[in-house]
Amino acid sequence: MKKEDRQVSNENNSENGIDMNVALPLWEKPILTIKETALLFHIGINRVRQISKESTDQGFVVKIGNHTLIKRKMFEEYIYQKSEL
Repeated sequence: MKKEDRQVSNENNSENGIDMNVALPLWEKPILTIKETALLFHIGINRVRQISKESTDQGFVVKIGNHTLIKRKMFEEYIYQKSEL
């Protein structure tokens, strides 16, 4: 995408009330990457990957191609139910 195209795209989004340059804090994002999940919950990246592979039936794992994303609120509920990870 050319720089001009991105500027036009950002201008259109700002007209719609969406500012693409504002980043949400991790605790407000609805869906997190594996790294973001590890940072937010103070769990190792490998452990988050392992939990996501073992708990696909829990509903908090979203697969988009090769990317694994975590639904934050559902993952929080899963963590609160566990006494040990």
